[in-house]
Amino acid sequence: MRSAFPEHATVAVDVGCIAQHMAGGFPFFKVYAPRSLIVPSSFYGMGFAAAALPAARVVYPDRPAVGFVGDGSFQMVMNVLPVAVEHRLPVTWCVLNDGALGSIWDIQEYRLDRRIIGTEFAVQPDFGRIAEACGCFGRRVDDPAEVDAAIAEALDANSRGVPVVLDFSVARERLRQTREHYTYYPDPGDEVL
Repeated sequence: MRSAFPEHATVAVDVGCIAQHMAGGFPFFKVYAPRSLIVPSSFYGMGFAAAALPAARVVYPDRPAVGFVGDGSFQMVMNVLPVAVEHRLPVTWCVLNDGALGSIWDIQEYRLDRRIIGTEFAVQPDFGRIAEACGCFGRRVDDPAEVDAAIAEALDANSRGVPVVLDFSVARERLRQTREHYTYYPDPGDEVL
């Protein structure tokens, strides 16, 4: 995404390990321009960055805008899709879809002795198809070989004034440094306080 979007693009990064933290999307998307970053600081703002992304095109109509959001956060704010279409606000949402409220799941796994409650989605919508139903361009991306083509399609749709949702399937596994980000995560097998 960083090589596809110009340096002056606005980026929105939603909460959670999958979007914000060490093994998420944000560390790899460098920010070069002032006033080009939308990011909440904690779980209280879950979904905010994704919902605020279209406003970036109102404030800076000449700047492309792209956002990284987990599937749980995106489900909270999908109502923004028809609004973006109605007002021709061509942004690209990259939904990092691990089928769970991933960061809460992480806490349950690493801090609460793998007691997983209510954080995995038994039914997961296809966000690309939901986007299409709202008048956006949408695409589900399950194969890493499809990523470049999906980004090219997103940029083409944005150039025509069409908002985009790219629904990327991502692994549930976390890197050790993501777990260590929260100092209260013990290693699996450690005694839980």
